Amino acid sequence: MKFNWKIRLSASKQLGNILLWGVCLIMVQSCSKELDAPNPLPFEITNITASADKVVINPSKPSEDALTVSWPAFSNSMISYKIILANGEQRDSVAVASGAISKRFTQGELNAILVEKLKMTVNVESKLDITVLGLIPSKTLSTTSKTISIQVVPGPVGAAYASLWVVGDATPNGWNIENPNAS
Repeated sequence: MKFNWKIRLSASKQLGNILLWGVCLIMVQSCSKELDAPNPLPFEITNITASADKVVINPSKPSEDALTVSWPAFSNSMISYKIILANGEQRDSVAVASGAISKRFTQGELNAILVEKLKMTVNVESKLDITVLGLIPSKTLSTTSKTISIQVVPGPVGAAYASLWVVGDATPNGWNIENPNAS
């Protein structure tokens, strides 16, 4: 019996074509499915906590901590949080870094929000309502925490110094601040 090379070559081409078509079919089928991204679980904000029940702003120490708001959740970069601060009808929202589950406010930062955004009266104790809003923008899902309330006393806002000073040689009259327009 003699070996027939033509039949062998023809069979290998057919087998190669079948394998090629099979791989192409598998690739096409695998690409046709759309998978939804999983929901980060649990996506709820059960309760929030504030580091203090009463905050008295000290404007002379603007970089010190005034308040920290935190909530129990898994750190997840898919979820973005906003803290909503309210005083009556006045509201302001503060974005929280992606993946964070707490927000620290300094004395200066919180005081600026209280006085300028929420229109609170300086040196008068007021109620501040705090709510956390969680969002997953890609899924258009949101969740809201229960609102907690704390008492705050805003401090005065303004320039850090009563008078502004410059180096004497940089002014037309040198060091004489009492007579700035002398010729």
